[in-house]
This record gives sequence, structure tokens and C-alpha cells, in this order.
Amino acid sequence: EAAAATLRLLTPYRAAPGQAWTLWWQDNAPAWSRLASRDALIAELYDPVAALPTGLAAWQPEELGVLIDLALPTRAVPGWVPARALACLRTQDAAAWSEAIAKAIVIQDDHERRLELLVLLDAVGGAQARGQFERLLAELDAREEAALERWRTAKLAPPDLRAERALIRQVLDRTR
Repeated sequence: EAAAATLRLLTPYRAAPGQAWTLWWQDNAPAWSRLASRDALIAELYDPVAALPTGLAAWQPEELGVLIDLALPTRAVPGWVPARALACLRTQDAAAWSEAIAKAIVIQDDHERRLELLVLLDAVGGAQARGQFERLLAELDAREEAALERWRTAKLAPPDLRAERALIRQVLDRTR
């Protein structure tokens, strides 16, 4: 009943305790309990005097993707949160997080957000992320070619990808 009351407070879902709710909760309680413990770890980032959360290694980067968002300084969070999120990311497996950040870059349409994620990828992965940067450069070449084709056929102005290209090349040159 407490879980149903909480759900009603936090969401527009209006389930009342009963047989359907009990069945749903029996099926979903482990997943929601795991998410609650993950959210407790993330909440520790918001306390500027607390030690960095421990236990992050038990989670896959996909489960802690919010750390990527929190590490970007342009998000609407308290000023100390991005630095703490970045510190957490740096304590984790750089290869796994580099892959997760690179995936976030590939699916991102917003140019400025892509630049932010590229800087984050460099900060987290460093030289270990060289392969990711090489793949991102190839992906950028393909995106640029597709944009030029749209310009030729539909007269849609291509985006300016020079900053993104320069950032990727700078990292590749530095990690050579």
C-alpha cells in the first residue's frame, strides 16, 4: 500500500492497492528496488561535502547514463554537481564509459551537445578513447557527406561541423 501511495504522489498513475497492483508489484519489485538504490547513489552527488558515492562499479554505464548528463556543465544542476559526476566517471572503467559516451554522441542531433559530449569523452577516456574518436571521425565524415548530398538535392544548408572535426582531430593528434 505504501508503494501505491508513493506512486500516486509521484506520477499521474492512480492505481490503488488491490489484486492487480499486487501482481504488478510482485513482477516489478526487484527492478524498482534496484532503480531506487541507483537513484540513492546519484542523489549522493548533490551533497557537496559527502564523499563520492561508492558502489558504482556494480552498475552498467547504460544504467548510470544520468552521470553523463550530470557531468555536462550546461545542465541546470548545482554548480558542484558536474565536477562530482566527472570525478565519479573517472573512477570507473574508462573503456566502458568511453563506449557509452560515444554512443550518446552518435545519437545526438544537437551540435553543441555533441561538442560537450566530445569534451567529456576526452576527459573520461583520454588516450584510451582513441578508437572511439577514430570511429566518431568516420561517423562525422558520413554525416557530412549525407548533409552535402541533402544540400545538392534539396538545397538544405549543411551544418557547420568544423568545430566538431577540429576537436576530434586535436584529440587524435594528442593521443598519437
